[in-house]
Amino acid sequence: MSKKIFLVAGEPSGDLHASSLAAEIKKADPDISLSGIGGANMASAGVSLFHRTDELAIIGLQDILKHFWKIKEIFFSFIAKVEEEKADLVILIDYPGFNLRMAKELKKRGIKVIYYVSPQVWVWGSDRIETIRNCVEKILVFFKFEEDLYKRNGVPVEFVGHPLLDTAKPSAAKSAIIEKLRLDNAKKTVIILPGSRKREVSALLPTMVKASQKLYEKNKSIQFIVVRSQTLDKNIFEKCLSLLKAPCLLVENTGNDLYDYLAASDLAIAASGTVTLECAIMNVPMVITYKVSPISAIVMRAFMRISMIGLANILAGKKIVPELVQSDFTVGNVLREASKILFEEGVSSRIKKELAGVKESLGKEGASRRAALSVLNSLN
Repeated sequence: MSKKIFLVAGEPSGDLHASSLAAEIKKADPDISLSGIGGANMASAGVSLFHRTDELAIIGLQDILKHFWKIKEIFFSFIAKVEEEKADLVILIDYPGFNLRMAKELKKRGIKVIYYVSPQVWVWGSDRIETIRNCVEKILVFFKFEEDLYKRNGVPVEFVGHPLLDTAKPSAAKSAIIEKLRLDNAKKTVIILPGSRKREVSALLPTMVKASQKLYEKNKSIQFIVVRSQTLDKNIFEKCLSLLKAPCLLVENTGNDLYDYLAASDLAIAASGTVTLECAIMNVPMVITYKVSPISAIVMRAFMRISMIGLANILAGKKIVPELVQSDFTVGNVLREASKILFEEGVSSRIKKELAGVKESLGKEGASRRAALSVLNSLN
């Protein structure tokens, strides 16, 4: 009888990483059965889904309260499915608010768990480390400093490197991509990355667009690419972009197209998250932005242990790109920071040099394959 692995990814970045892992597991052992909670990428990789990530797409305290009963229903229906199918192993991918509680419940039932993609324990403190130590067989991490942190705390851990090193590559040279996208090679290109969740986009995109309009009024030798997650309604973007009276291309984030868009760009104005690491790997200077409701912000400040939110800055150990968070995220501040990077001599080249160092710290290519082999070792 074939072995059964269940996976849980609660957001788009987790879906992407889980899909690469699933593909490598299938490549190594085609007979393994994969199922769980995920998105389109996981489904394409051969994972049978009985819940989708968009059912768990929450951000901030208000969303948690609003969708509490729906989340609880999905949580316990997943556990019931694991028990019914007699899963041999469950892989929990990031999404700590949901998955750490899941790990505790699975531990009670004697089900083997591997955690893939570490929660940001360096941000939120040591309670999560204790849960991981007590409830999972091992954790597979992307960053070397995470391996050191978990080892110090007695957690079985393996550093596999970052899978984005395998995927974050353009399909052609910058000039060819600019030509394919019908952009002007003589102009600077600014890419706007407002996130993958509706509430996130609603909080960030209007200010990003207004700042972009001011930037264009300041210097007409700029063009814009706005990236829309395929899970979001196009009308949300078109309504907002009607205010941008500048050369602008609205594109959909599907497959690896994002890396072509980044390769064509001189600057990114980006929501905090995985995409900022993708910018770093692609060596695109950026302005990192983040905004949640005032209540969520108060709760987050009470628990956060570090002063930076951008992965590039955290990995560098210093602020190499600007972060505009909450009240600092204004049209004027985005305009100022974007203008510095685009037009002040030496700023962009300094940031690119620092970002190259961040990329180097991520290890070597082949992370998903190493993670898959580690999973199979535990399974057998």
